[in-house]
Amino acid sequence: MKKVQKTTQNQQSTQNQQYSGNQTNKFDWMNTPINAEMQSVIDAANAPTGADPAIAQRFAGMEEDVRRSKMDPLGAFTTPFVRERSQLSDILKLGATRDKAMREDAFNQQQGAFSKKLAAAQMTGPRLIQTGSTSSGNSSGTSAGSGTSTTSTGNNLFGDIFGMATGAIGL
Repeated sequence: MKKVQKTTQNQQSTQNQQYSGNQTNKFDWMNTPINAEMQSVIDAANAPTGADPAIAQRFAGMEEDVRRSKMDPLGAFTTPFVRERSQLSDILKLGATRDKAMREDAFNQQQGAFSKKLAAAQMTGPRLIQTGSTSSGNSSGTSAGSGTSTTSTGNNLFGDIFGMATGAIGL
């Protein structure tokens, strides 16, 4: 018969840990360095923009068409005074439309210039960066534990029978 050893262990532990501390971060403004690429961005933002020349050309052509169309209005007999007034009326309407197109173009140019300057300012403006960090703290803790262990020895009838059977068949 084989002897069997049985071990039982019980353990208990408790821990208590406390931490207190603080952390301080420092920030400062740093100017963006102006290199050749940044200088080209600034130059492009400050470059003057001109009015769209196509607007003036387009309306000059339309005004010429109005002048030619009043030479012989529909083949009807009209006095020179009526022809002149009709032509003047059409040219004034065309001029008002041209002025509106020029104002829209000026507004778009102003918006574009503002957008370019805003983009340049965002790229070249100072940056807020972290320049330092300090931290301090205190940590304390306690730990306690207790335990018991029991060992017993005894006979194992089934273990002996199984051991003899496996030995007999050659396992």
